[in-house]
Amino acid sequence: MKKTLYILLFIISIFSCETENKLSSAEADLISDFENEGYKYLGECSTPGGISNTMIRGYTNRVNGVFHNKVERFNSLEINGYEFEEIENNKWKFKLMVYCFEFEDIEEEKRFQEFQEYVLNYQRHSKNKVEFFKKDSKWFLRFEPMP
Repeated sequence: MKKTLYILLFIISIFSCETENKLSSAEADLISDFENEGYKYLGECSTPGGISNTMIRGYTNRVNGVFHNKVERFNSLEINGYEFEEIENNKWKFKLMVYCFEFEDIEEEKRFQEFQEYVLNYQRHSKNKVEFFKKDSKWFLRFEPMP
């Protein structure tokens, strides 16, 4: 029984080391940049509503005061999310998420760039503060959920 427990703990420690070293240098730099701006890194997070590895929802620009749904599908997209909290006077103020969008297919990345405006409309319609930015040839979405 004791030997089984040690083997199990050993296996868990191996897998936890592998997940900690999964970050690319660009993602590690990104986390470091946000920590230098006064945010505390909490860990990985799931994607917000309307965004997944295979499908992203958006809204067209208003036509006669109405938004219309728009959907784009992807086959080579991988999204990684990172969650932060803002530090102010040693208190946690609000949460911030940053999502990294990685593509294996250049054509899909071009479609994604054209679709970003619609994603922003969709997320802002839910009162979230969002913006896309590019760092080291990767697309990122800064996402501040509505409080």
